[in-house]
Amino acid sequence: MRRILLFMLCCTLFPLSLLAQQDSTDCEERIDDLMDYALLFRGTPYVKSGSTPAGFDCSGFVCYVYSHFGVSLPRHSGDQWKKGKLVLLGELKRGDLVFFVKSDSEPRIGHVGIVVSDYDEEQQSFRFIHANVNDGCVSISDFRTHSLRNRFGGARRISICP
Repeated sequence: MRRILLFMLCCTLFPLSLLAQQDSTDCEERIDDLMDYALLFRGTPYVKSGSTPAGFDCSGFVCYVYSHFGVSLPRHSGDQWKKGKLVLLGELKRGDLVFFVKSDSEPRIGHVGIVVSDYDEEQQSFRFIHANVNDGCVSISDFRTHSLRNRFGGARRISICP
């Protein structure tokens, strides 16, 4: 009787572990797709209040990219900051949103980008794509060398996986 119960338990749990692995793989593929999609817009002009491929501001870019994957986000970076799960700097992964404050004297969220490379502990950095007013377009920046580094406000993980 014990053998039968053990056999039934194994038959039940083993397929569940396979499903969990498949879900993880599917999620990674969706994140790859999100990255590929976001990178299509490199060079798109920065346009204040822009939210289309004709021109983006930072939060419009994030909204547009995530909406392609069925995720509805608020239009402004300060409101986007309130969504998802808080992520520590050392835990950043591709697809996470990174937020920056306006300035030391105005410590409210004023800029957002999408992480394109996991956090590198050795370099203490990551790369992110954002609609950058200084570059005048959607571009990729290195956190370690970008002027926004001193204005890092935090990060959030928004699930794009079903």
